Amino acid sequence: MALLTTFGAVTDVQHADSDDAMDYLQQFLRYYRDAKTKLGIFAKECKDEKVEFVLQLGDFLDGRAKATRDATLQSLMDELASLSVPIHHTWGNHEFYCYSRTELKQTAIHSSPSSTLYYDFTPHPRLRFIVFDPYDISVLGRVEGEPEHAIATALLAARNPNAEKNSPEGLEGYGRRFVAFNGGLGRAQLDWIESVLQDAKRLGQRVILVGHVPIGQRSCEPICLAWNYNEVLGLLHRYPCVVATFAGHDHSGGYELDECGIHHLVLPSVLQTKPGTPCHAVVKVYEDRLVVDGRGAMPSYECRFAKI
Repeated sequence: MALLTTFGAVTDVQHADSDDAMDYLQQFLRYYRDAKTKLGIFAKECKDEKVEFVLQLGDFLDGRAKATRDATLQSLMDELASLSVPIHHTWGNHEFYCYSRTELKQTAIHSSPSSTLYYDFTPHPRLRFIVFDPYDISVLGRVEGEPEHAIATALLAARNPNAEKNSPEGLEGYGRRFVAFNGGLGRAQLDWIESVLQDAKRLGQRVILVGHVPIGQRSCEPICLAWNYNEVLGLLHRYPCVVATFAGHDHSGGYELDECGIHHLVLPSVLQTKPGTPCHAVVKVYEDRLVVDGRGAMPSYECRFAKI
């Protein structure tokens, strides 16, 4: 089957000029300074592999870098400066720890061609990508008075009894996703996604969705799922043209082939990969499958598509 496109993918770099430290659950060591070195390795391999574009799946800089956010962000962009291909950036919770949505739209990691953070692009006539915004409904990046902030505040109040809304204490199962470092997709965005899927179906295109927060129910730990992942899946499952999703956020990564044949790939974090070990992927998409060539700590996958 014909090759449609080749791209590079990386997530959760979370660089900061900080000493190594344990994560918030005291389970994994984070290598804040070395993360930028691994990003440079990623850029070199993307150039060597002649990728057609790059997916940067969010949490590019860490919340610890807030005081030096602009310089930190520029240092990361410098690592990618050798690339002459489009770079599609999604935003994660750590971007919003450092910037507001309005401020982020003025930075180099605003890759949307419109005022919304969700958009689509077509690297091949038979393939379309949808970049979704999982913090559309959120207390992060939004300001009090915005309807999206009010909806998110009410949802967290109803579903998470803890005073500290980043805490999942007492929450069980998939209810653990109702924490403040997650978010959801709003009605207007869901309607827009459906319109894109209808168009892709008409054109006979395969569709891949990408964003920071996972939507595959069993692709990650429940605490990392988008708030309304089930609503999003209900939409995607009505369109057999959807073949895969890519996300980050869960630093250990994960994979699920769901009941409708969608491959949900959650890429592991650069930040938690030991120094000297890269963590990124070069992905080739064919008419009948996608092949993830994992480098270093990144797993490899071959994901076959169902016929449409």
